Amino acid sequence: MTEPTRMNVTFEGRRLYVAPRKSVLFFAVIGERRVRCYVHETALLERQNVPRDETEAYQHFLFAYDRDKDLIQAAARRLIEANVLALDGAVIVSSVARTLEGATKVPSSI
Repeated sequence: MTEPTRMNVTFEGRRLYVAPRKSVLFFAVIGERRVRCYVHETALLERQNVPRDETEAYQHFLFAYDRDKDLIQAAARRLIEANVLALDGAVIVSSVARTLEGATKVPSSI
C-alpha cells in the first residue's frame, strides 16, 4: 500500500458552526487552495452533554472543537494527504477518523 503524500497543509484560525450540516466548519490551506473541512457534532461531544436550546448548543460545539483542535486538524491533514474527500471536495472528519488519530499519538511522557 502506498504512503499518503506529505503536503504542506495549514489551517486558518477561523471556525464556525453550520447548523444545516450539524458540523463545525474550518478551513485548510494547501498552497493557493482552500479546502472546507467539517467535523460533525457527534464527533465533538456526547449527545447528552449538549444543551437542549439550539441557540446555546453551537457554543458547546465550538468549545469542543477548540478543545480538541490539534487532534481534529491532524485527522483532517491525514484525510487530505490520503485524498479522502467528499463528492463536493470537502473533508469530513468523522468520530472514527478523530479516534484513530488520537490512537496513533505517542504520549509525550515517553
